Amino acid sequence: MDRSFVREMIRLKTGYLEYEWKNPEEDVMKPKAMYMSYFAPWDWIISVSTYREEFTHLIEISDFRKSILDLTFGKTGYAYIHDSSGNLIVHPFVTGNQ
Repeated sequence: MDRSFVREMIRLKTGYLEYEWKNPEEDVMKPKAMYMSYFAPWDWIISVSTYREEFTHLIEISDFRKSILDLTFGKTGYAYIHDSSGNLIVHPFVTGNQ
């Protein structure tokens, strides 16, 4: 099994990384994502990972909706979030798929 993501994790030490993973009892590789933070006093990389298909079950939009909607840029700029299919997740006045 290719574990090149471990070499990349060691090189980066901090940040976001995507890779493919297959448990021994599984037949196919699945996309995973990992966030890492380097703890220098112990020379440790502390990380958390999940299958990317589980993202929508791990976060609650209501936890950050107000923070996103409160962001403004200049007089008319605003922040919004959409998924990879163009579905608006958080937007100040538009809904649906764009």
